[in-house]
Amino acid sequence: MKPWRRTFVDIIATLVCATILVSSGWLALEVRRNASRNDAHIHLKSAYPNVVEERALAEIYWSRHHDVKTHPQFGEAGGLGVYGARAHYLRFGKSERRLWPDTKNGQGR
Repeated sequence: MKPWRRTFVDIIATLVCATILVSSGWLALEVRRNASRNDAHIHLKSAYPNVVEERALAEIYWSRHHDVKTHPQFGEAGGLGVYGARAHYLRFGKSERRLWPDTKNGQGR
């Protein structure tokens, strides 16, 4: 094999190996991210089992905070479903001084 072909083959092999390693790293990160999302959903579902009430509270929260309503994880169509609004409030909303709806009158508390 000619020397320049050998170098070319080595470069291609190195690029293929690097691509595989980077891809597997991204895949592992995505798996961890999904596992974390599922854990949050399970925790919230067991802590707040009344889905009808949770839906009503989420609708109020989303109506106040359009950025959360359209968020891919915490929004209406997000991965956490009706628990997305509460998950956002607990993780970010409190520190941002957003209000969680009161169950009695729909006002913040």
